[in-house]
Amino acid sequence: MGNDAKTNALYIRYRVENLKALAAKEQARIEAEKRAEEASREAEQRVGNARRREAEKTEEARREERELLQTLARQIVSREWVEDAANLIMKIGGTFQVVKTNWYSRGKIVVNLSGETHEFLEPYEFTQWVKKNIVPRVLGG
Repeated sequence: MGNDAKTNALYIRYRVENLKALAAKEQARIEAEKRAEEASREAEQRVGNARRREAEKTEEARREERELLQTLARQIVSREWVEDAANLIMKIGGTFQVVKTNWYSRGKIVVNLSGETHEFLEPYEFTQWVKKNIVPRVLGG
């Protein structure tokens, strides 16, 4: 009978150790899941923060671009320089070219803006057109 008691005691000890090992494994699995969820939440938070910062930068860049356009528009009103007018046209997505028609002329100014082509024989004409048609849109909006 003594061997049976020892065998039972050893078996019980073996089962207890197995149950402890299983419990430890389960606890480790649960903790790993918690860490993974926490890491996932932190990653989502970092992505959200990055998007927020990027949106702020984008808004700041738009504001700076708007300020630059308005500065150029005010310069055109005060100075009426062809270079300022050409820069404004290019900044708002248009093109500006001086096309030589022959060797003795200054050439004509060709502006493409919003799918429309405008031609000017004199730089003064061009700057006046920009001043009357483009500057009010830039300063108003």
